[in-house]
Amino acid sequence: MAYSISLTSNEVSELKRLKRSEKDGKILRRYQCIWMAHENFPKKEIASTLGVNIDTVTDWIKLFNKGRLG
Repeated sequence: MAYSISLTSNEVSELKRLKRSEKDGKILRRYQCIWMAHENFPKKEIASTLGVNIDTVTDWIKLFNKGRLG
């Protein structure tokens, strides 16, 4: 099953703000994953860029779709 992300303009603004202020590298990678998925990067490329497993990317996208940025 393909998982995708479509952010509203408010969510894009909030994501940019969160990425600028985040100090924890693990959380920053999740934000970057969300942004890259929104920009339609292939999951394989996201995983390779962020240094994580493709299954992790899928998990992060599923978690985001459940709870959004909240």
